[in-house]
Amino acid sequence: MTLKSPQKNLFLLLALCLFFLPSQSFAAVFRPIVVEFSFSGEASSYRLYQDGVFLCESFNVSLKQMNCGALFDAQPVSFTMTAVTVDGETPPSVAYIVTPPEQDGFGNYLPTASVTTDITSGELPLDVHFDASSSTDFDGQIVLFHWDFGDGYVQDGKIIDHTFFLPGIYTVTLTVIDNSGAIGSTQITIETHLPPPPPQICLYSCHVH
Repeated sequence: MTLKSPQKNLFLLLALCLFFLPSQSFAAVFRPIVVEFSFSGEASSYRLYQDGVFLCESFNVSLKQMNCGALFDAQPVSFTMTAVTVDGETPPSVAYIVTPPEQDGFGNYLPTASVTTDITSGELPLDVHFDASSSTDFDGQIVLFHWDFGDGYVQDGKIIDHTFFLPGIYTVTLTVIDNSGAIGSTQITIETHLPPPPPQICLYSCHVH
């Protein structure tokens, strides 16, 4: 996540920590964030803003990182950053928008399921490497990764290898559950087909039907 101020070449990388305590209400909740950035000029401090309101400031100019805290609810949040130089405060960086995921009936943010594979189609038998490591939970941690491969087989685990033996189009479903019981899911399609027939060898003549 990068924000840039063209005038002063200010880059901001903002990462939301994944060890948040679960929220049990729809009120705004204070959460820690970690901000990493780079700046090509000389500065005496760096300032972080949330929705245009000053949030925190770092005077450790040699360390291009600051720990801060921000309020989150169900609405998107805008973060910008400035550098304080001898000429004053730079214009803000381009805004980075954080959109919290959907909440359940208890105010807990739903986890986001995400799948990557090394292949999505091929000849049988087809071995596919499924990886759910990019799945996230905004206010806690994912405690269960459940796979339904659409061929009658299911399995639990963050990283799974599965082999398809029959031709067809399979809808693979990943379901994730966080430490508060909230559920998120996503799907990916895997297509398998039979290998081509071997070449036909004819001693005298061949008849193609």
